[in-house]
Amino acid sequence: FSRMARNADRVIVSSHDAAGDFCRMFPDKAAKVRVLQFAVFLPETSQLPALSELERKYAFTGSYLLVANQFWKHKNHQDIIDALAVLSRRNTPVTVLASGSKDDSRHPEFFSKLMEYAEKAGVSGYFKPLGVIPYEDLQALMRHASAIINPSLFEGWNTTVEEAKAIGQRLILSDIPVHREQNPSRAVFYRPGDTVILANHIFCAIKESNRVASPEINARAIESYRMQQTQFGRRFQEILLESAGKAG
Repeated sequence: FSRMARNADRVIVSSHDAAGDFCRMFPDKAAKVRVLQFAVFLPETSQLPALSELERKYAFTGSYLLVANQFWKHKNHQDIIDALAVLSRRNTPVTVLASGSKDDSRHPEFFSKLMEYAEKAGVSGYFKPLGVIPYEDLQALMRHASAIINPSLFEGWNTTVEEAKAIGQRLILSDIPVHREQNPSRAVFYRPGDTVILANHIFCAIKESNRVASPEINARAIESYRMQQTQFGRRFQEILLESAGKAG
């Protein structure tokens, strides 16, 4: 990062939150930083597998929530396990599917210890790690989930949040600055570590969800997100032309 800050004409970051981090770390290079809030481009619904196929493939039935993060320590899966334990004690168990790589080179034992934690909490039957799955499966699971959860302690500009925004899906997010900056319209927030509030949000999502966002919500989300995709392209072009002009 020091080398990029020193040698690059421009340094692109994905959020104003990340730009603030860059400027604190490299104050003498702050003039180089540019914010490019990326947008996602999703496959057509017709390309995605059916819910029944997903249930057979991943061995679940009924309503569920989804977390799509790598199993890295700062992604904070423990909050979800603690919230599931709260719901289990209330006799309202909920299933959470968790996709993502189980390997963290910085903390090699993290995944195994997390699953031991789930076992001790009595919720290993409700917290279901799927590992790395095909992208089409992930997108279909996102569409059929009662909500998407992201309990992360740190993000640059979260892809899952953008994907949920693009289809009008409900979100339950940790209250960190970048999640607020992403500004999803169908989100509720909780303070990391406040797992009772997280449990309440999970229960409400299951209770209120009809499994799939209505066609009206989906259509409005797609139309709104097209504007964000266009803004992303224009902003990228601005940065490139500015940098090319400087280099020339």
